[in-house]
Amino acid sequence: MARIMTASCTRHKHPACFLSSTLGPRLTARILLLILALLLASCGHKARIPQPRASQPPRPAVQPRATPSKTQPPAPSPASRPTLSTTAPLPSARTALPSRTNSIPVIRIGLTTEANEVLVSAPGEYYLLEKAPEAARIAVHGQIHVRVEQKAKPSTEIFRVQVASFSRLQRADELRQKLRQVFTLPLVVRENPATRTYQVRIGEFAVREEAQLFASKTLVKAGYSKGLVVREAARAGDGSAILALRGPDELFRVNTSGYFVFPASGQAFLSLAGRPYRGILDLSLNTAGRVTVVNQLSLEEYLLGVVPAEISPSTYPEIAALSAQSIAARTYALKNAGRFRSEGFDLTADVRSQVYGGAALERPLTNEAVRETFGLAIYYRGSLIDAMYTAVCGGRTEDFSKVFDAPDVPYLRSVACTMENGASDDQFPPQAAWQTTLTRSVVAEKLRPLVSGIGELKDLRPVRFGSSGRAVKIQAIGTRGSAILNGYKVRNALGLRDTLFTVSRRRHPDGRVESLTFDGSGWGHGVGMCQVGAFGMARAGYSYQ
Repeated sequence: MARIMTASCTRHKHPACFLSSTLGPRLTARILLLILALLLASCGHKARIPQPRASQPPRPAVQPRATPSKTQPPAPSPASRPTLSTTAPLPSARTALPSRTNSIPVIRIGLTTEANEVLVSAPGEYYLLEKAPEAARIAVHGQIHVRVEQKAKPSTEIFRVQVASFSRLQRADELRQKLRQVFTLPLVVRENPATRTYQVRIGEFAVREEAQLFASKTLVKAGYSKGLVVREAARAGDGSAILALRGPDELFRVNTSGYFVFPASGQAFLSLAGRPYRGILDLSLNTAGRVTVVNQLSLEEYLLGVVPAEISPSTYPEIAALSAQSIAARTYALKNAGRFRSEGFDLTADVRSQVYGGAALERPLTNEAVRETFGLAIYYRGSLIDAMYTAVCGGRTEDFSKVFDAPDVPYLRSVACTMENGASDDQFPPQAAWQTTLTRSVVAEKLRPLVSGIGELKDLRPVRFGSSGRAVKIQAIGTRGSAILNGYKVRNALGLRDTLFTVSRRRHPDGRVESLTFDGSGWGHGVGMCQVGAFGMARAGYSYQ
C-alpha cells in the first residue's frame, strides 16, 4: 500500500516529570536517552522530505474504502512502487509578493502573454501597487484598464543641411542616392507644396553650429556647394512601449515595469475580463510589447481551479477518483514548476501544462477532493514522478517510451484498465468510440510539417503497435518513397482523439485512395492514469490510494 507521511513522530507530553518522581534522576536520564534514541531511529527515514510547517492547516485523516472482493492485479515490489508523501517546497519561477499562506508552496500561472489591454476588477475594495521604488499602495473601487501604449518623445528641434532644390522629384531622388554613397548621415526629400519643389536635405544636428560646420567644410570637401542650414521639428511618438493604467476617480499611472493587483482579504477574488481568480495578479510588459498577466497564488488554491477543469465532477461524481486526480495534478505542478521561468511564471493555464480556469470552475466536490489530499504528492525513489494522465485509455494504457519515442519510465508502463467498463452505463457513457474521415489531400496537407521528400502522399498505414494496440509507428507512403512517423505526432497533426484506431479507405475506380476513415477508441495520449478508469475503480469501492 502507499505510504502517507505524517507531520511528526511523537505526540508525548512531558514524560520526564512522571519518570523523575518515580525512578530517580539517574535512572530517569538513562531511560530518556534510550527513548530519544528509539525516536530518532524511527524518524530517520523521513528526514529527507521537507515537512509542512506547524501552522499548516491539518489534513483530515482518510479512511480507506472497502476493497472489492474481486482479485486485484499483482502489486509491484515495494522497492519499485511510487509512494505518497507530503510535498516539498515549490521551486517557483519568481515570487513577486509575500504569500498569505507562507506554509504552503506558491505557484505562478501565466494567464496570457499576448494581450494588448486587460481589464481588472473586484466586487469591493482591492489594492494596486505600482512596480516602482517606494510606490504607495492604492485602494481601488471599480475597474482598472491597463493598456500598451507608445511613449511619445519630447518635441525637440533638429537642424539639417539643404543641398539642393529641384522641380522634379526624380532628380531629387537621384541626388539623394549619390549622397548616400558618400555619407552615412540621414537623408530626406522634403516637398514644398507652395513652390512645387523638392528639397534634398542631409543630417540631424542638435545645434545650428554643427550643421553650419558640416555645410561649409565636409560638404564642400566632398564636391558639393555649401548648403543651406534649415530647422525642422523632431518626429514625436516613436518612443518605447509603456503600460498605461486608468481607473476610477481619475486614477492614472504610466510605467514600463508593471503593476501588482491584490484583493483586500484572503476570501476576496480579483476578476480578469470578468473571470474571478484567487490570489494576486501580476501585470507586466513583455519583450514582445504585450501584457503578461500572471496569477500568483498558493499551490492548494491553484488546484481548486485545475481539478474540475481536468475531470468534471458533475460527469464523474466520485470523491476517490477526484482525489486521485488532485494528487496527480499536484504532483505534476511540483514536478514541472519553473518550466516557463524565462517568461516569468511556472506553468501556463492551458493544455501546455494543466488546464486552469480560476475560481469560476470551482465545485464543492472537487474542492473537497483537493482538501482531503492536502499536501500529498507521488514520489518514485525519492523524486517526484511525472504524473501523466489521460481522459480515456480504451481498456489499456500504453508505455511512455512507445508513445513519445523516449527512454522507458518504470512507473509509466502499459497496464490493463479493467475498471474502465465499470464507468460505462446509461448515466456515464464511456465516450471512447469515435470516427474521423479525412480526404487524402487533407491528410497530406496536415502531415506536410512532419514529412518531405516522398512525393505526393498515396496512403497512410500503421506498421507498429504498442502493448495497448495503439499505432506507435505509422508509414506515410508517397509517389517517390515513404517515411516512418511517430504515431502520437500523426495523431496531433490530424486532430484525432487517440492513436488506438484502425484505418479503412475509400478508393477511386482506378485504385487511388480518396479518403481515410479512422475508427478508434480512447481519448488522449493513453499514458499514465486513465481518468475514466479511475472513476470506474472509485465506483467499485477503491480508495484514492
